[in-house]
Amino acid sequence: MAVTPEIDQEAAEREAAAKEAAAKTRAEVEAAKELWQKIRSQANAEDSAREQFAQSLPPGVAKFAALLVNRFGSLERAFNNFDYNRKGKVTRGQFQTTLATIRLNTDEVVGLPSKKVFRLIAAGAQSALEITLEQWQNFFDQELTGEDASFLLTEDRGSQAPKRWAQMKQLPSKALQLLVEQGELADKEELAKEALSKHGQRK
Repeated sequence: MAVTPEIDQEAAEREAAAKEAAAKTRAEVEAAKELWQKIRSQANAEDSAREQFAQSLPPGVAKFAALLVNRFGSLERAFNNFDYNRKGKVTRGQFQTTLATIRLNTDEVVGLPSKKVFRLIAAGAQSALEITLEQWQNFFDQELTGEDASFLLTEDRGSQAPKRWAQMKQLPSKALQLLVEQGELADKEELAKEALSKHGQRK
């Protein structure tokens, strides 16, 4: 069957429309990302100082701990987030999944791949396949005691989820939806879904 000029033209028009839609979506995503960064950059001076402290540290356990406390509020709260099944222990799979979810690359932050970091924390335990809260605390005690970052051992800033949720609620619903779909809010997926729900209720 021969392809008529009309069919060729229709196909070309569809392709052009698809490219235009894709370009528009990319532009909207970039605009949403810029807005999100602007909202995040408006953090108070205390939060900014904490972030600067974490970023100023060389790769190592102290930097890892500082970023975890910035993210979750305390080292114990961080453990509880890794232990998302609430069984009192963290498996290597849970460890790697949580790191991926919060986009924390241990090669860059600690200088070691996540598998080796997990083994270091689990070292000396009865099972090298899981980490308990006691092992987690002992590891950071050994690594941070006597260091500038030792204050992180007892630091507890409370849950950081309400703060992140408040930031997300400043986003227009369409921008929030785009960021969720693009995985830009992967570490806040449940909060983002709830924020989207709240947006919908206000319409």
